[in-house]
Amino acid sequence: MRPLFFITTFTTVEFKKLLFMKLTSEIINILNAGGSVKINCKSKLTSELINIAMAASKNNVTLICTNAGCKLTSELINIAAAGKGHVVFELD
Repeated sequence: MRPLFFITTFTTVEFKKLLFMKLTSEIINILNAGGSVKINCKSKLTSELINIAMAASKNNVTLICTNAGCKLTSELINIAAAGKGHVVFELD
């Protein structure tokens, strides 16, 4: 019989990150309002980053992607193409 749930522990910092992490739709709303954002690539799917990059381009604002080295080069190219010059990658 498989358990219906599992218990995990989070550090305070991890819990705060989960609690305050913005949804993709919220980030797009910020970009639509004219704000630029900095996002950790590890926290979003490539498809989400593409949608966010398109919103940055549409609104002439900047998307900064940290930890971009975790994505494949082909994925970064797709994100950059969607952003049309409005995406900065930090490849640390």
